[in-house]
Amino acid sequence: MTFDYKKPNILDIKLGKKKPKKSNVKFENSTTNSHCFRINGMVINLNDGDKLEECFLSKYFGQKITVDEIENYLALFFFDGKRINQALLTNLIGELDGFIAAFKLFSGVKFISSSLFMAFDAGFS
Repeated sequence: MTFDYKKPNILDIKLGKKKPKKSNVKFENSTTNSHCFRINGMVINLNDGDKLEECFLSKYFGQKITVDEIENYLALFFFDGKRINQALLTNLIGELDGFIAAFKLFSGVKFISSSLFMAFDAGFS
């Protein structure tokens, strides 16, 4: 999916929530519980002046992201080194609106262990 990208930024989000049968502190404090999603992995290329620095965040790291931190990590995905890339974010929101509309057609259907994969080329010149 990212073969032609010079520097892919990748975000894998696990969607939905399935409450554990037993009380689970880790689940209660997770973004899965509060937002019905969590970051399952992320590769970001941070533009630091002349160079791009690649950063990997594993699913284990994503499981530790708190409710207070999730917004900052999502913003980091869209950060181009100077600011959040508004054009990219606006495009994604438009795509997600279509995605949500399609899901509404499947009322009563459960999606278990679903993921949303997003990627763009951060190979700035």
